[in-house]
Amino acid sequence: MFCINQFRAIGCYDNNRKRSVMNKNLKTIIDSALVLCFVVVLTTGVMLHLKKHGIIIEPRPLLKMLHYCTGFVMVALAAVHVGNYIKSFKALSVKYPYTVINSQVLMVMLAIVFLTGLVKLLSPVKILNLGLWHYWLGIIMSVAAVIHLWRMLPWLMRKYRR
Repeated sequence: MFCINQFRAIGCYDNNRKRSVMNKNLKTIIDSALVLCFVVVLTTGVMLHLKKHGIIIEPRPLLKMLHYCTGFVMVALAAVHVGNYIKSFKALSVKYPYTVINSQVLMVMLAIVFLTGLVKLLSPVKILNLGLWHYWLGIIMSVAAVIHLWRMLPWLMRKYRR
C-alpha cells in the first residue's frame, strides 16, 4: 500500500485492490463473451443443420466459417472460464456434491463436441453421420449450458451491478 500521508491515510493507493478490481472486470468480460459466443455457435449450428431438412440458408460458407471461428473462440474462453472458477468449483463439489453435476456434464460435452467438430473439419474424407453426432451432442451440451446459465445468471447480473 502506498500512501501520500501515512499518518492520516489520505490518498492511499492499494495495488492489490486495483488488481482485484481488474480481475473482476476481466472475468465479467470473459463470461459475457462466452455467453455471446455460445449464442452465435448454437444459432449458426442450427442454421447449418437445417440443410438436412431441405432449408438452405445462404451464404452457407460464411455460416460455416462463423460457426468454426466462434466455436474455437468459445472453447478458448471456456478454458479460461474454467481456470478462473476452478477453486470455487472444487469448494462447491466438496460442500454440495450434486450441484456441480451439470457443470461436469457441460465440461465433458464441450470437449466431445469440440473433438467431433475438429475431426469433421480436418478429416479429408466424409465420415458417415459424424455431422449428426456433432449436432445431437451439441444440442445436449446446449441444454447443459442453458441450465448452467439459468443457475448462474443472477450471479452474473450482480457482477454487472457492482
